[in-house]
Amino acid sequence: MADIVYKEGVLTQEVFSALSASVGWPTTEPETAARAVCGTRYAVCAFDGENAVGMARMVGDGTWSWYIEHVVVLPEYQGRGIGTRLMEHVVAALNRSIPKGQGLSAALTSAPGKEGFYTKFGFSPIPSDHGTAMGVVLEDKENRRRE
Repeated sequence: MADIVYKEGVLTQEVFSALSASVGWPTTEPETAARAVCGTRYAVCAFDGENAVGMARMVGDGTWSWYIEHVVVLPEYQGRGIGTRLMEHVVAALNRSIPKGQGLSAALTSAPGKEGFYTKFGFSPIPSDHGTAMGVVLEDKENRRRE
């Protein structure tokens, strides 16, 4: 296996659809997938050569509120640290977007049994009937406003 390369801002509707289908998510019409990709504020994809093997994408206002919509790795590539590297890119992007002297919130919904993966990145569980919502608040501690 070649080295996995991570690229930001290259997510396409085709990659989105293929990776989503690979983990058993419902098939999405091309127009729907294209709208989802268009609404993405941040995306990072993992590539093995020319083949996309993973993605993470976020939606939100780009400042204070973010939602990590998808973190997906092809089943045959799972367990190799790719999901961890994708989340490291996501967390770095979140940290870059913290408004000076303020903070932001980010949320996601974890698949059942995967909550521990996200706690490594500071997310805390918020149980629900549809999976476990996970949330984190990040702050610009160096430039925090002093009251």
